[in-house]
Amino acid sequence: MKIAIAYNNTGARIAEGINGLVIQLGHSSTFYKVADDEFGCTDVLYEAGLELLSNNVDRIIIICGSGINTSMIANKIKGLYAAVCYEALEAHIAREDYDTNVLCLSDSWLDPQTAHAIVKEWLGTQFEHKNRCDRALRKIKSIEDSGYPQG
Repeated sequence: MKIAIAYNNTGARIAEGINGLVIQLGHSSTFYKVADDEFGCTDVLYEAGLELLSNNVDRIIIICGSGINTSMIANKIKGLYAAVCYEALEAHIAREDYDTNVLCLSDSWLDPQTAHAIVKEWLGTQFEHKNRCDRALRKIKSIEDSGYPQG
């Protein structure tokens, strides 16, 4: 897979290590880094999101202070499905049950070892169609398309 790694100045602390892990796991990566104060996480996430929606990357890992803001932003972009994860089990569920394509990480609250465990789990977990989750995903897509949860 080709993984977009997007981060701001705060996220730089663990971004390089995550890139090394992505390469070690047999994937390729491309960086989207905040260059200055005028260009924030919203901008790099949007840029990486366009690449994902154009099929130029397969998934996005974004690293910022909390991960919360970026998950909110990503989930506003049609076709991006983001989860902020603070432990590997959350990453597993986010992929297996909900087919997330954006992983949001906190540079402030995660140490590099935990961040690596989360990334490894998220990249290694395949989506499995489960009836209860498929129903929820259909409703999410319906809200995206019509603003109303049908299905």
